[in-house]
Amino acid sequence: MAYDTQRKQIYVSGGDGFVSVHAQKDPDHYEQIGHVPSGPGGKISIFVPELSRLYVAASAEGANPAKILIFDVK
Repeated sequence: MAYDTQRKQIYVSGGDGFVSVHAQKDPDHYEQIGHVPSGPGGKISIFVPELSRLYVAASAEGANPAKILIFDVK
């Protein structure tokens, strides 16, 4: 999970094959604004604010190799 201070968003990669994006409405409330496919087992991630990118490690599945997915955050 990572918090983007510039956009006031949280990015959650929980291993379910998606990255959930939540926007901060106020200090105590968040709203889910996105559910982006990330691949199997993609629960390890890092947000690099200087590049506005979220990197997610997706596990190998069958004949598909493991990979690093790069998401440009807007």
